[in-house]
Amino acid sequence: MNGIMAALDDSYSGVKAAAFYKVAEFDAKDLKAFPKQSEEIGKRAIDLLSNSKEDFNLRRSAAEALGNLDKSNPAALQSLTNVLNNSKEGSYYRIRAAEALGNLDKSNPAALQFLTSVFNNSKEGSYYRIRAAEALGNLGNSNPAALQSLTSILNNSKEDSSLRIRVAEALGNLGKSSPAALQFLTSVLTTAKKIPITASGRLRHWAI
Repeated sequence: MNGIMAALDDSYSGVKAAAFYKVAEFDAKDLKAFPKQSEEIGKRAIDLLSNSKEDFNLRRSAAEALGNLDKSNPAALQSLTNVLNNSKEGSYYRIRAAEALGNLDKSNPAALQFLTSVFNNSKEGSYYRIRAAEALGNLGNSNPAALQSLTSILNNSKEDSSLRIRVAEALGNLGKSSPAALQFLTSVLTTAKKIPITASGRLRHWAI
């Protein structure tokens, strides 16, 4: 932890970002052993989220670290929500903020609403929709709208194969016995020629 704190004082943004990413890798329970350091890290992360002029990668790493810190910190929740609701921020950064919010509060309405809207928007890039699907799959199965969105895309053969693969995985994360995911995976195993080889291989591997 002393090394992380020293890295956060470094003048190079890349070193600071690496420190925040390291915090994000910690088990949240282990961080409780360092209350003072965690509080300081949280304050620095919040300051970065509020400063749109800071390096993008540094702010992204700060968001991830914040999502792994004190779940009861109202300032952290508010800071991430502000980023999420700011349409001037980039989609990728906002998705990261939604993921962090989800880590702090699995049923956070702002995170669920934003991720669902990105996921359902066919005008968004496939990469963003995939990230949103993955995030929804990690937020738990308490939101019927999120489940319905994932299932509807999974059953839409006109959607991109890569997106449908990630949706199947997300549904699997929500519940390994998801009928929609199991049905889709079974159909892929018997009709693999209908989708790209890379997609087929990924789905076969995941199904096994």
